[in-house]
Amino acid sequence: MKKVLVVLFAMLLFIPSVLFAEGNNKVKVYVFEAGGCPYCELELEYLKGLSSYKTKFEIVKKQLYVDHVDWKEGKDYKLGVSVATAFNEAGFEDAAYTGTPFVVISDIYAVAGYSQDLEDIINEAYDEGDKDAVACIAAGNDNCVRPINNENLSSTEKNSINKKPAIVIVILGAIALVGAVIYIIKNRNTDVIEEKIEEVKPLKKTTPVKKKTPSKTTTKKTTATKKTTNKK
Repeated sequence: MKKVLVVLFAMLLFIPSVLFAEGNNKVKVYVFEAGGCPYCELELEYLKGLSSYKTKFEIVKKQLYVDHVDWKEGKDYKLGVSVATAFNEAGFEDAAYTGTPFVVISDIYAVAGYSQDLEDIINEAYDEGDKDAVACIAAGNDNCVRPINNENLSSTEKNSINKKPAIVIVILGAIALVGAVIYIIKNRNTDVIEEKIEEVKPLKKTTPVKKKTPSKTTTKKTTATKKTTNKK
């Protein structure tokens, strides 16, 4: 009887966590696409292949363009323009409605371009709660996207920014090292040349310089050269 009570108690503890997980809002990954766009198909294939697909996020396709040949505006074109504009104003430079796929995740990611590095961003949006900027903008609301700063950047973007100063320091250090080596080599060569000049100078003073008289061969060559020059 005690074992049965223990099992029932454990089930009671487990059920709320399951209900909470099922009730947790999935992240909506918006893919603004164009009909027949090969990179859109690759993006969708990548997203559907993630282990968190359907558990942490769902895909919402939007028709930005009817096709990728004539680029005729699709039914969701105006929404795509509004979304890209809102993200641009918030500092997202890669948000654009002029290319597909245009992928939007919560209010932390908006990029026009195919990417296979979205899993961490999706997980981050899931952990902090999907802000669903697209739905917010579609409803005609303002301030749907937080301006970019170091606090609300995704972890991937933060790592990228943090690496930049280190890279700059390494490059500057390498340039300084190369400059120092060149300076040392140049100074050494100058010292050696000056020493050799000092050694040669006394020899020049004691050695008489003889004037060469032009030979007949030289005169003939000069004459021939003048003839050729005159013809030109």
